[in-house]
Amino acid sequence: MDVLGTSLADVIAKCRSTGIVSKYLIHHIRPNVNAPKGGAIKLKTITEKVKVARELADITNDAAPTFHEIRNLSKRPTWNRGPSTRRHS
Repeated sequence: MDVLGTSLADVIAKCRSTGIVSKYLIHHIRPNVNAPKGGAIKLKTITEKVKVARELADITNDAAPTFHEIRNLSKRPTWNRGPSTRRHS
């Protein structure tokens, strides 16, 4: 994360700044019909929001990376040096 000028601790602090106790870093801050406050955000929802953000940024060509491609690329720098980013059940 040196490239971004931030640390993992900074990112975690930002995620926890909602004041909501949750076991998920990225979580709902308001309850809705499908999820309680503090509940996990579904990957499908994140994928849809990334798609909308790409469209708003006028990145609409077929070569635009999907959320899953971006997530996999972000793992590469840590493969040889850090903790696993795999989901644990």
